[in-house]
Amino acid sequence: MARRRFPKFFVFFALLIWTVKILHSKKDKLTPLDQRVQEVVLEGKKAWEFEDYLGEEDAEEASDYGRGRDEDRSPEASYRDVKLNENGTARVLWPDDEEGNCSRMDVRFAVGMTSSILHSFPRSGNTWVRYLLEAASGVFTSSVYSDRTLVAAGYLGERHKLGWGTTLATKSHFIKHLQKYKNIPTVTIIRNPARVFVSLWSYVNLKDRRRRHVESVAESSLRTQEFHDFIQSKLRKWLDTTLFSLTQCRDVLPVFYESVREDPIGETRRILEFLKVKPQEDRLSCMARHVSGNVKGAQKSLDPYTEEEKELFLQALKKVNETLVQRGFPTLPDYSKYNS
Repeated sequence: MARRRFPKFFVFFALLIWTVKILHSKKDKLTPLDQRVQEVVLEGKKAWEFEDYLGEEDAEEASDYGRGRDEDRSPEASYRDVKLNENGTARVLWPDDEEGNCSRMDVRFAVGMTSSILHSFPRSGNTWVRYLLEAASGVFTSSVYSDRTLVAAGYLGERHKLGWGTTLATKSHFIKHLQKYKNIPTVTIIRNPARVFVSLWSYVNLKDRRRRHVESVAESSLRTQEFHDFIQSKLRKWLDTTLFSLTQCRDVLPVFYESVREDPIGETRRILEFLKVKPQEDRLSCMARHVSGNVKGAQKSLDPYTEEEKELFLQALKKVNETLVQRGFPTLPDYSKYNS
């Protein structure tokens, strides 16, 4: 019996030693992960302030990201010659769709491809847009994280590095990532923050990690003080991250989540044109019958916000709109038209 309990005791003891070491170390000598652990314990932060993707970030050095730069980005530049690894890993998209060649269409890794950034604040539709891009181009996308749930769902490029030259676009969420990537072509997805925060609240509070991408928590939790504290914390991060992507990234394409919902084919085509990847019409035709993918979150019409919070949203959206106008981009959609 003692022999069975020893491994559990050993793990518990090792975790205890690790925690004590973190709490008694100077912050500037800790890794980013250890710093966040220290902040949560010593500063009494809420659980949801512990980064949503804790421990999953790629530790690749910034110098390696330089391979993602694409210097030939002029409007006159021709489409890129996309080379696929025909002998490597593949994922068949729609094996049961016998119309046309849809059942034989797959996604593969590229060879020697300069990647781009697919940026968004968490829960803004990044994973869904990845699906659309993979389906339309036939090339896997990757991420600065390594989400086992997404790997299991078929996003096989999730664990590939940006500098490997194997993927079309690399998912990112925060300013610290954009600071490394700001010279790389960036697609930034912007979604109504009122909908983002409801979705993010569910994501960080659902205990079953496998269901976080598609399910929601009980609506009663949206009427708690903790939820409203959460809004105060996240709105500033949403605004700062959005403005940074629009002002600091050298070559950026804003994409509105609501526009993708209204016209997924047209918006996917627009993103591919920006990335200098020629849209494949047969793929787009097949994708038109399968636009949802397999991890698109539930769409709920909820309004749990106070009048003060709604005013803060309006102020934040005004700043984003002003920045879009300054850069010569279309302004945000009229969010009052959308129920979810």
